[in-house]
Amino acid sequence: MDLADMILVKFLCFIYLINDSQGYHYGIPLNKYVHHYEGLSYNTYEIHDKHLRAKRALHHQDTFLHLDFHAHGRHFNLRMKRDTGLFAEDLKVDMGGQEVIYDTSHIYTGQIYGEKGTLSHGSVVDGKFEGFIQTYQGTFYVEPAERYLKDRDVPFHSVIYHEDDVNYPHKYGPGGGCADHSVFERMKKYQATAVEKPDKELHSEEASSDPVLLRKRRMAQIEKNTCQLFIQTDHLFFKYYKTREAVIAQISSHVKAIDAIYQGTDFMGIRNISFMVKRIRINTTTDERDRSNPFRFANIGVEKFLELNSEQNHDDYCLAYVFTDRDFDDGVLGLAWVGAPAGSSGGICEKSKLYSDGKKKSLNTGIITVQNYASHVPPKVSHITFAHEIGHNFGSPWIVAHWWAVLLMGIALIMLMAGFIKICSVHTPSSNPKLPPPKPLPGTLKRRRAQQHAREARDAQVHQSQSHHGDVSHGQHRPVSGGQRQQPSRQPQPQRHHRSQGQPRENYQMGQMRR
Repeated sequence: MDLADMILVKFLCFIYLINDSQGYHYGIPLNKYVHHYEGLSYNTYEIHDKHLRAKRALHHQDTFLHLDFHAHGRHFNLRMKRDTGLFAEDLKVDMGGQEVIYDTSHIYTGQIYGEKGTLSHGSVVDGKFEGFIQTYQGTFYVEPAERYLKDRDVPFHSVIYHEDDVNYPHKYGPGGGCADHSVFERMKKYQATAVEKPDKELHSEEASSDPVLLRKRRMAQIEKNTCQLFIQTDHLFFKYYKTREAVIAQISSHVKAIDAIYQGTDFMGIRNISFMVKRIRINTTTDERDRSNPFRFANIGVEKFLELNSEQNHDDYCLAYVFTDRDFDDGVLGLAWVGAPAGSSGGICEKSKLYSDGKKKSLNTGIITVQNYASHVPPKVSHITFAHEIGHNFGSPWIVAHWWAVLLMGIALIMLMAGFIKICSVHTPSSNPKLPPPKPLPGTLKRRRAQQHAREARDAQVHQSQSHHGDVSHGQHRPVSGGQRQQPSRQPQPQRHHRSQGQPRENYQMGQMRR
């Protein structure tokens, strides 16, 4: 082995050691969006028993569910309790066209024990935790292994991965995933075609003394910064997640994620915005054949899908969304009506109106999908999509599709300004030393001569006051007895082309400031 081969081997070993120290040697891809994960296994029977005890607990300490495991080089000690703030007290769950009483005790929120500022949220179904864990080192996601590894016999029941190991499918990074700009332009034009004002039901409620309505107004005052949601899921979404508990767990995970994002967001002075689920409608696979189900068709475009949601009356809610598992054209992951200024319609709390096409629609709506180009996206991606679309509902503008045109315009502007600065700077002595120093104008010479005569006159007066004991003849000073006093000699002052402090501004030739 020659010297070159030895150097190459040592270099490769060095690279391997660096990767090994950073944990990249695993490199186990989960799918095309998650390029590294770890298997997670713990006693699910024990966690299920803990969940049942927390569910029927009478004492405060017993309401907590503890979950400990080790993954990604660290220890997770989760301490969680039932999340009672995510769902409204009068939560309604519709399933199969019927309203059912649903228990949300399997939805948990907490933190890593001993680490303030962390957040853990998820569900416990059959003793398995599914959700996300926000730490100081980033967010980890826990999902059932069978969702990704259906045909593989693995010694673990769950997978856990870090957000940094997620590849975004969006066209323009984590903030994208919207439809084409032409779609937004059509939506914008439609928003301005309302021909009817919303019903003035609010005034009739204020005039009523009904105790139920009074209670509703008090609750509205308390929850003035809380956006109440109506979430629907179509039969394809149910087909992918399989159970009612799993579907509601996905809803809670998405709402909790955006709640954490928007708690620290300021919308033109509106702060501490929170979200609460008021109603859930789950369309199961049997609803695929129900003629009253507007989402029963398999091939629906993204615009039409949003329109079907908007054709329902959503006056009782701040926002109404539909979750689906559809592969829309161009990789679109979500679409929503943008909060519009006065004179147009759309956005949060928008009431149902009649539009120029003869249909009444609620434009406080949006949709998201968990599928992209025949692959299911990780929760991290759909969480960001959900937050992105709700940002549109609050009035955030659409992303410009032709980003390259904006970039070229910016470059052209920079080049234009650079040329302008260069043209201006070549005429200044400070930036172009080849230019001769500026010559003073005639007016400047006259002022300087006058200033010189004034200084000579002041010096003569000072000399006369110092030699007042001497004789004066013919305007000549004679020496005083006791010593000869000489007139102090003045040093020649160099000409200055710049203004001194206290002197008036002077005019200069090109490249200098002129008065």
